[in-house]
Order: sequence, then structure tokens, then C-alpha cells
Amino acid sequence: MTAETVLGQSTSVDQQSRRFGWSLSIAFIGMMMLGLLLVALAWRSNANGFSVAVAALLVTLAAWIIHPVAGLNLTVFFALVGDSITVSWFPFAKNFSSHESLLYLSNSLTVTPLEITLIVAMASVIARRIAVPGTRIVTGPLFRPLMIFSGFVFIGLVHGVGTGGNTRVAVYEVRGLIYLPIIYFLVSNVCRTAQQYRRLLWIGLFGVVGQALFSLSYYGTLSTADKSSLEALGEHGASLAADVLIVFFLAACFVRGGTAWRRLLLGAMLVPTLWYYFIAQRRSAIVALGSAVILLFVVLFWRQRQTFWKVVPIFTIVVIGYTGAFWNVTSGPGFPAQAIKSVISPNSVDQRDKSSDLYRQIENFDLNFTIRQSKVLGLGFGQTFYRPVPLPDISFFEFYQYIPHNSVLWIWIKTGFAGFVSMLYLFSRAMMVGAQRIRRQRAGPDVATMAVAVAYVAMYAIYAFVDIAWDPRTMVLLGFALAACANFPSPVVEAAPEGIPTSRAAERPETHISRSGGRVPVRHVSD
Repeated sequence: MTAETVLGQSTSVDQQSRRFGWSLSIAFIGMMMLGLLLVALAWRSNANGFSVAVAALLVTLAAWIIHPVAGLNLTVFFALVGDSITVSWFPFAKNFSSHESLLYLSNSLTVTPLEITLIVAMASVIARRIAVPGTRIVTGPLFRPLMIFSGFVFIGLVHGVGTGGNTRVAVYEVRGLIYLPIIYFLVSNVCRTAQQYRRLLWIGLFGVVGQALFSLSYYGTLSTADKSSLEALGEHGASLAADVLIVFFLAACFVRGGTAWRRLLLGAMLVPTLWYYFIAQRRSAIVALGSAVILLFVVLFWRQRQTFWKVVPIFTIVVIGYTGAFWNVTSGPGFPAQAIKSVISPNSVDQRDKSSDLYRQIENFDLNFTIRQSKVLGLGFGQTFYRPVPLPDISFFEFYQYIPHNSVLWIWIKTGFAGFVSMLYLFSRAMMVGAQRIRRQRAGPDVATMAVAVAYVAMYAIYAFVDIAWDPRTMVLLGFALAACANFPSPVVEAAPEGIPTSRAAERPETHISRSGGRVPVRHVSD
């Protein structure tokens, strides 16, 4: 290649970079004009905090244009810190038509700030990949299964609305499902180093703690009568998000390589989160947490056999002793024991839990009846499931005839048998790929982060079988977990000398064997 050719290519690259810079500037100006338009539309609104909400939205959009890593962190934080029940004024996941939201603009604006953010984020990431030479779109081994599942969701939407389904309900049902592939794509293409994945997890957990604090503040405003009759505190998926913090704390304590300040910080974050967790009393979240703890013990068995034999027997004895001691305590500290009790002795639970279990049994019968009526195509979104056995009245939940507690069978009803199978394959493939990446990691914080990602997929699959699960909060966490399972960077390991298997060389913690036979520190993939 001649010098003139190299110079010409360099000039072309510079010109493309300058054009891309101008595009970013134009996009930034357009975003600011959109912000001014929002302010103008809400000129008559005197809602407290409106200007702060607009500023937060504009900062998030600007971050996606200027610094996508910061934009992703802000998006995840704002998606997890809100709660439609206990933080009704928080606008990020609510329509601009929601009157209680700080960003209420008009009854006709049925889009959310989160959706606007995701659109800007997708445009920014794709534009950078196209305009900047040498970059590529990251997909990963879960991209195809996720796209197939999303395709069946789209077919279910068309089928349901096309056969007379309620369009408004159908849009509400698929909203979170649409977020899932977008979050997966954004995380996979913005987070390029292990450190960025770790930081994103931390930012998300700060959002979880923020939501717990908001919910506790809301709980403090309730009267004694309201507290005693409270069915649940917060959205269904909020307790599942709290499970992530608990699992990460346990991983930081048990996995070698964690630092004392991480454990102390996570312990401090657990205080308000556990307080909220015990008030919320989601039995399904406790069962899901149990599966994550078992998975974490499997990781210890793989990597730290001595730690496994020290921790697991003691942990088992403590759990058995606690369950026996709190077997008949139905409130406060006895809540986890009641969740365990509902699994191993469902006939021994109190009347309130029996009523909840009976509702789910009737609901599951109706769901199975519905599936048998349309095994292949399902009913599609926007259609009610059949109820040959009438359900108790819970009409306070507007969509109870459309969205059951069993979110796994719900996918079969809405997307048909193929959609159901594609969902199961996505979950199983994610856990398999994630487990492989766990075994490749060397640094303790990376092992802990990957363990949390795989554990969340397992927890979600179990949780979704007994509770409403396909909401925006859980989709943000699930999208992150799938992206980490598929694309979390693995250490770069050079080839080992002859006679030493590569897999053995790769299993040695913190170092690998160079061609000369010496040990050198592991290098992680970076930008």
C-alpha cells in the first residue's frame, strides 16, 4: 500500500468523523428543542418538580448522544428507581398522559420518557456504528434466540388485534416485551469492558435501593388500618430486583477477590432494601432467591471447593433452624419461613396464603383450559383468557382478565406453542452460555457479576411461573442479565506450552501460562 493510499484513507476517515460530529451536534440541538417543546406544552402545569423531571430527561437524552455509557447508566438507574404504586409521581416509565406523573402533558400522549430515551439510544448507537470506521454491531450467542422470541411476540400482537382483541390492552401487554431486545442490544453494544458491566450493575442496584427508600417513605404515610390491610408494597417485580442485591452481597462475601469496602457498602444498601422486602412479603421472590443461592453454591463448588464445604453446611443448618423456629410466625421476621412453608407444606399455611394459593390454582386451571382450546396459535395479545371456573373478584387490577399471575403459561396463550418453546430455549441457552462465561472469569468481581446475571435469569424463570413478571422494571434487569450472559468480556488467555491443555491453563486463577512457560497476569478485553 502506497503512502498516497494511506493518506487518502486517513483523510476519508477524518472527513467521516467530522461529518459524524456535525450529526451529533444537530441531534443534540434537536433534542434541546424537543425539551423546550415539552416545557411549552406544560406551561400551564403547576406540578411540583416538573422542571426537575424535564432536566433529568434532557440530561439522559444528551448523555446518549454525547457519552452512551453515561446514558445507559442513567437509563437503568431511572428505570429501576421508580415504582408505579409507591412512587406514583415518578415519570420515567409512565405515559405523558398519566395525570399523577410529574411529566403529564396531554391525555393523547401515550408514550413514556423511557420509550423516548430508548429510541434516542438506539439511533445514537446505530449511528456511531455506521459512521465510525472500525466498529461493529455486537450481537452475541443470545441475539438469534431473542429475535426469534420477539418475532413470535410480534405475531401474537398482530394475531390478537386482528381477531378483535383490545388494542389498548394489547399495547400494554407487549410494552415490556418490546423493551427486552432493545435493552439487550444497548447493553451489548455500549458495555465493551468488564468494568463497564460491573459499574452498570452497581448503578442499577443504587436504583433498587432508591426505590426501597421511596416505598418505605410511602409506607410511613399510611394509617394503621391501611398497613394492616396492605396486600403488597410496590410492584410485583420490585422484590425480584431486591433479590439481585441480596445475591450480589452473598457473592461479594463468598467469592474470592471481593474487597471489604464492597461488602460494607452492599451491607449498608441491604438495610433499607431488606426492610422493604419484609414489608412487601412476596413469597415468589423468596422461592426465586432460594434458586439463586443454590446456583451461587454451584459456582463455589466449581471454583472454591474449600469455601463451598465451609459455607454450605453452616448455611443449611441455619436455614433449617430458622424455618423450624419461625414455622408458625406469619408476619415480620417469619415471612421467609412462611414462603418456605408454602413450598414444602402448602396445607399448613395461614388462611390468607391459602386464599392466594386457591386463586392461583383456579387461575392455572383456566389457563390450561384456554391453552387446550388453541394449542398452536394461542389467542394473541389483547384477548382475555377463558374462565370456565370463575375467579374471585380482583377488579381493582384493570387487566386481571388479560394478565394472569402465571406469566409462563401466559406466553403460550399470547404467542402460541412456538413462542412458548422459544422463551424456554432463550432462558436455558442464557444460563448455559452464562455458566460457561463464569468458568472463564479470573477476577473475583467479574465472577460475582456473572453469577448475579445467571442467577437473575434463573430467578426470573421461576418467579414468572407464579407471578406477574413482564413489566418494564424486570425487562431492564433481564435485558442486562441476558447481555452479560452473552457478551461479558472474558480474559485473554495465550496459548499454553505443548503438553499443557489450554482448558487447564485457563482454569488457573488470576494468571495464565505464556509461551515461555512463565506466569503473567491476565489481561481483560478493553475498548
